[in-house]
Amino acid sequence: MTARSETEQGLDVLAGDRFDVPAPVLVIDDDDGVREVLTAWVEADGCHPLPVCSADEALEVADECGVGIALCDVQMPGHDGFWFLEQVEQRHPDMAVVLVTGVHDVDWALRGLQHGVVDYLLKPFDQRSLSRALENGVRQHRLRRADRLLREQRASELGVRHARLAQAMTRLEVSSTEQVEAALDLVAFRSDVWREHSQRVRHLAIALATTCRVPARQVDALGQAALLHELGRLVLPDGLLNKTGELTTEERALWRRVPDLGASILDAVPALRPAAGIVRSRFEEYAGGGYPRQLAGDEIPMTSRVLAVADSYDAMRSPRPFRDALTHEQAVAELVRGSGTQFDPDVVRTFTHLPGLGAPESRA
Repeated sequence: MTARSETEQGLDVLAGDRFDVPAPVLVIDDDDGVREVLTAWVEADGCHPLPVCSADEALEVADECGVGIALCDVQMPGHDGFWFLEQVEQRHPDMAVVLVTGVHDVDWALRGLQHGVVDYLLKPFDQRSLSRALENGVRQHRLRRADRLLREQRASELGVRHARLAQAMTRLEVSSTEQVEAALDLVAFRSDVWREHSQRVRHLAIALATTCRVPARQVDALGQAALLHELGRLVLPDGLLNKTGELTTEERALWRRVPDLGASILDAVPALRPAAGIVRSRFEEYAGGGYPRQLAGDEIPMTSRVLAVADSYDAMRSPRPFRDALTHEQAVAELVRGSGTQFDPDVVRTFTHLPGLGAPESRA
């Protein structure tokens, strides 16, 4: 049975909403006449209207009924339409809101767009305009709901994978590098590419750390961290690991969790806790702005700074689905370009002078 893509799962979610079932629509307007007309038009369009005269009442109804669409007047006594928008963002993010107003104000329109308004109706408007707005609202509500359900499913899967991997690692009695290598074989049994990359990174990191005169005990922990620095990736959904196109904002956020995910698993094994700290800071940047803790300079463990250079070099020297492997010269040039911003300049300088770097056997 083949794994189904998240796109297919999303379509399932959309298909689960019957299009012939009248959608509940909040009609929010303090003017009795306008509210009555809008209510009649919404009903004529095949939707189920829920007329209310204030933003506060609308929010109460939404809390009780799980409304998907709202037609909301901007100017109302008490709380206005923008207050309602802000509340909806926090409490009902699936809801699609159409703003209705008699004032042509560009700033209002822009403000509405910033809060996720799906349409903007300027009074007076006809029933056809309202129908188009409702159609757009129904579509956006279903898409938002599908997106939320997929996010929740992804978060659930991530939690299950993390728990299983942490449980598997805690069963291992790790006290030597040979046992760490055995653990690598266990968790990377389906990926020779990952195993070989980790072995090369370990070789480079140890050589670099030794040249930088890192204490021997820290070098041992660095070797373990290099072997298992990709561990957090195993928690991510398969679809994300294999994706070659542009990442969404949410997908980028998931990738940024990899260091913490891997480190938290290593933390569960007492002998690997020193390695966990190194892995956690692998993606910190020398000038700040990295993740997950935005450390800078000497705040970043020296071993993590070494791992960042070794890992980045080997990653650039390896082919990816979206690019060819860089030459040794190109990879070193990229490291030098990032020196002082992404990478520790002293570590980069030392790395460029490692004996045998760039020779074919160095990637064996």
